[in-house]
Amino acid sequence: MSKETTQISELKVPESLKETNSDRSWDIKNSYIHYFHSGTYDKRYPCPNRRTMDIVFGNADLSKHILDYGCGNGRYTIPLLRNTAAQISVYDTCDFAVKQLNERVQSIGLSDRINNLTVENLFDSKEKYDLILGLFGVLSHINKRDSRVQLLKKLFTQLKEEGGLIISVPNSIRRFPVLQAKYALYRKKGIAGIASEHGDVKYERKLGGKKTEFYYHLYNTSRLLSEIKQAGFTTEIITAESILPESQVVRSDLKTILDKYLCRLLPAKLGYGLLVVARKKKE
Repeated sequence: MSKETTQISELKVPESLKETNSDRSWDIKNSYIHYFHSGTYDKRYPCPNRRTMDIVFGNADLSKHILDYGCGNGRYTIPLLRNTAAQISVYDTCDFAVKQLNERVQSIGLSDRINNLTVENLFDSKEKYDLILGLFGVLSHINKRDSRVQLLKKLFTQLKEEGGLIISVPNSIRRFPVLQAKYALYRKKGIAGIASEHGDVKYERKLGGKKTEFYYHLYNTSRLLSEIKQAGFTTEIITAESILPESQVVRSDLKTILDKYLCRLLPAKLGYGLLVVARKKKE
């Protein structure tokens, strides 16, 4: 048994993880308000992942209407507005991020091509989308497999026939190994709270001097493909979103070039994140 395994198995359960109400849920809105308001998100991810953006552009060239689900403050929305003629509908649970997005879109004079959706009208659109994006771990913020599959099924109904879905999630092989082991132990003890499934973790970031809690469901390739298939999609591509940590890739031209090479060389299962292009096929 490794030293790390021994330490994990002997961990005492802190009082804060003994099935408190706060541990059974996660305040996603306030967590992301802190993330965007502190400026930490823009510092870590000042631009899109170029590899991801290339894949998006490759599927968006003929798209007339695109949904960016989990748009944040526009890391992928704004390049789409600048480089395509598509109408872009956007949705995010974080109102502060959407406000930042709209201010940025207004500053470049493209507000007429953006449509802001709310939770009430998100799935009421009569016009179907050519392409739906769910990038940078959006699906991983949803607790419980059934809820994730339900969302994917709703997105499926919003697509035109032959419409595409591009989604990316964090890879369990590469992310938070100690936390995964810890929460696996807590699940055995029945005290894992919100982290109730294999691959679930909660972690903290210090944002503007304040500790902020986040939840993630970490995927491997088989779990990701299984959920996408259950929702009715046909997978066309599964690849690494990046091999190097994305916060490094997007801040260095050299690492961008190196990462593109590594992504072509190495299998998806070794990615820091996993990226899937799926399609709504005619029956």
